[in-house]
Amino acid sequence: MPTPVIEAFGLRVAIEVDPDHAEVLALADRLLPPFSPGEGGRPVDLTYRTSRMPDGRIAVLRGRRMVGTANDLPGAAQALVTDLQSSIARAAPGWTFVHAGVVALDGLALLLPARSYAGKSTLVAALLRAGADYGSDEFAVLDRDGLVHPYARPLALRTVGGPVSYVNAGALGSRVLTTPLPASAIVFTQFHPDASLQLATVPPGEVVLRLLEQCLGARGRPGQNLVALQAVGARARGFAGLRGEADLATQDLVRRARAGWPA
Repeated sequence: MPTPVIEAFGLRVAIEVDPDHAEVLALADRLLPPFSPGEGGRPVDLTYRTSRMPDGRIAVLRGRRMVGTANDLPGAAQALVTDLQSSIARAAPGWTFVHAGVVALDGLALLLPARSYAGKSTLVAALLRAGADYGSDEFAVLDRDGLVHPYARPLALRTVGGPVSYVNAGALGSRVLTTPLPASAIVFTQFHPDASLQLATVPPGEVVLRLLEQCLGARGRPGQNLVALQAVGARARGFAGLRGEADLATQDLVRRARAGWPA
């Protein structure tokens, strides 16, 4: 079977699978943003492949390095996507990737930086149900001018004790962003079940330092990343504090956004 090639933020990525692993391609495609197919052009930058191990498990390799194993095809697709997303974020030329949820209200982006498993997707989903447009539940992708580009993969929504479900933004009544936007606010929150939304203003220099903590590839491209982070930090208001349940926090976030993010 032909080897699919995708174009992702300036990187060309090939994914080779055994004929009996073809389902991995379809499953991976459902978990990723709508990247463009790579047609002709220069050589690929990254190559992934799957291989059956002697014990029956499926190995996922990037080049010659094994980056994951799985007992079944869905697990192999998830391992491939996890490493692929991280590799793109660390290697994409000219781009800065920050772990953050991204939504847009009134044509301006709101960034919600946080590590994985911190509730980004739940808060993003609540904002989409409240009328926000969808940018990402995983990465805020910044150019050197600090504009925020969408990384619109399906939302990964976790339930306590249950599996992750992947939900398209349209199912939540939201439109998906397709163009870059300036950011109006960057809100760092920490979940506490009994808290109401309590936000304090964060000065631009501290915003940049906090974003740097969530920036992939920070050590490999410090100059490039600092330019992008300083640009978005200078443009957007910064806030930090506790939040409670996502639906309650959303009401206050939308109100503040409509009011222009008062201090």
